Amino acid sequence: MSEITMFFLTGHAKSGSSLLQNLLSEIQGVTCLGEGNFFSATQKTIPSLYDCISQGVAPWNEYIAKRKRNWLGLDEEIKTIERENYLSEEVLSNNLDTISQKMLQLFLQDLFQQKAIENNSGWIGDKSLIFRKGDLQRIPALFPKAKIIFSIRNVKDFLVSYILHYWRVNRDKRIGRDLVFVNTSDLLRADSFIKQGKQGDFVSSETALRFVSFWQELREEARKLTANSSNFYTCSYETLMTDTKQEFCRILDFLGVSYSDENVTDALSANSITELKAAGGFFADHIQNATPGKWQEYLSPEISSLIDKQLER
Repeated sequence: MSEITMFFLTGHAKSGSSLLQNLLSEIQGVTCLGEGNFFSATQKTIPSLYDCISQGVAPWNEYIAKRKRNWLGLDEEIKTIERENYLSEEVLSNNLDTISQKMLQLFLQDLFQQKAIENNSGWIGDKSLIFRKGDLQRIPALFPKAKIIFSIRNVKDFLVSYILHYWRVNRDKRIGRDLVFVNTSDLLRADSFIKQGKQGDFVSSETALRFVSFWQELREEARKLTANSSNFYTCSYETLMTDTKQEFCRILDFLGVSYSDENVTDALSANSITELKAAGGFFADHIQNATPGKWQEYLSPEISSLIDKQLER
């Protein structure tokens, strides 16, 4: 099989990545799986693959790295005091990161190649949502030839949609304490707001500012990567929703995929929100009302103003 094109759908959750995943997989020769949780994870109890590798390798790294004339080649960094070898925490940490990243890189290269063969696809990708700036930086660092599509949404709509999603998923389970970015208090507040006919505050000021800070951090990193790499594409959720066909075509062009107008029309028809909801199953529950600006039904003027002031800084 000829060389494949690896790609990653990444960025903020609830920003159109599921729609893009479905649309891309409708195009012949393209397969998009997910979510592999290779770089980030949504639950504290289920770490990302990178974190699992790093945690598992850490004891071995600390033991082997301090031995002279070993495979890691850190002899010049080792300090010996009374026959005991020492390495700085910085050296140990950097070496652990290097090993973990290399293991992840080799594993994913092999995994993507296998899936490409299984699916007879020249383009193979993963929907990889990101929750840390360092994880976003890690993708192009490990896979410089990979295509990266970063989805971003109006921060207020992102905030509301994200909390509503986990409220719907977990309202009967109360597992908010296990989630990375929302907690039980956030879900209970949303539950109370909705049950009281959208009265009160949907979200606390602390949670709102936490979301804005995270959103800004990833946005700024995405801007840098977009400016410095032809392999990084930023997809606006609002553009995807209002000009779906043209934006989808731009993404296919970015990936270098050949397609016809009929291919695109069929993909869009099969993945309209009406069709997905009518089909039932996972996506029927997963996909909410996609209309931009829905945040106005949930955020008070005070919270909205607080977010605006944070964005101006």
